[in-house]
Order: sequence, then structure tokens, then C-alpha cells
Amino acid sequence: PILIYTAIEGSLNNNNFCPTDTAANLKAPVGFGGYKWFNNNFTQLLGTQQGLQIKPLPPSGTLYNIELTPKDGYGCVDTFSVQLQNSLTVTANAG
Repeated sequence: PILIYTAIEGSLNNNNFCPTDTAANLKAPVGFGGYKWFNNNFTQLLGTQQGLQIKPLPPSGTLYNIELTPKDGYGCVDTFSVQLQNSLTVTANAG
């Protein structure tokens, strides 16, 4: 299965994944003039399209950032982030 995450209000929602998923598709909002996907500390450019496929899935807790550039005359550059989480694996704590 492939999960799809969409950016809303400063972060990407639906960021949980199952350990058996094979990839995650990150998708930013439509209508911007430019898209730049980065790793957690903005040191590596990962893509320049509206969407970014992460395959294979990273370790749980991995953070991605996207820089959104508006079309000319429509505002300022903004950034969103997503932290992918494996929330479906249970760890027992007996004490």
C-alpha cells in the first residue's frame, strides 16, 4: 500500500503508517508557483514537484519539510513539515 499525506495549516496530516506499507506519497497543496521538499534540517533537497514519494519508508519519526513559493504577487514563501510515524506497532510495558 501507498499512503498519501496532504499539507494543511502548517503541517501535513494523516502522517501515520503501517510497518507493511511500501511507500508514502507526500502531497503539498495545489496552486503554488514552486515546491521544494527537504530533509529534517533543510540540508538536502529531495524534490521540486507538488508531490514526493518516499520509498522505502523511513524510520518512524523521520521529519520532512516543504518550502512553498506562491505565484508572483500572491504572498510570501512558507514552509510546512511532516513527521512520519509508525503508530500501529505496539510496544508492551509491563512495569
